[in-house]
Amino acid sequence: TGYQATKEILTSEHKPVSATFIVRVVRPCLSGFFKVQQPRPEMTITAIALIENNGPILKKPLVQFFCPFSGPDLKGEKMKVEGPHPQWVQAQLPKIGFANHVPEMLETSHVAIVVRDMAEKREDKQPRAECVLTLNGHIKDMFGKPQEATIDATVAGKRIGAVKVNFVINPAEAGI
Repeated sequence: TGYQATKEILTSEHKPVSATFIVRVVRPCLSGFFKVQQPRPEMTITAIALIENNGPILKKPLVQFFCPFSGPDLKGEKMKVEGPHPQWVQAQLPKIGFANHVPEMLETSHVAIVVRDMAEKREDKQPRAECVLTLNGHIKDMFGKPQEATIDATVAGKRIGAVKVNFVINPAEAGI
């Protein structure tokens, strides 16, 4: 909402500047304020498929999930099916536990999904599709409802197809 230059300090030919901004921040509930934060929601991915693929045929596809709200990276099971359109079902996919139970905070999060070909020896050549599922609009008033999202898949910034993700967000069972 404002900026200014400091008149007293001069470094080389530039004066340091400062600015002030008004920023809306969603503050998560911290565990120190609550005795119990259960149940925490969790995401169950019921199916995921590479429905379009203009890239190479995958020999040993593996799907990985990277979530800033869930801790360590999660992996689905390796598949032994060759083809351009691998699919995974719920039994082959991990449940993603949320570290926070505040819907407003979760709405600002995302799940990065990477499909790799484990037949490729070099790790930098393994990614075959990368996409991001934003959770905005998938949290509030959507608990327990099956949802579907189709997301563009890219490699090195180029669109190579699409990934379809089916999922449900539920409160976790007590004690988890």
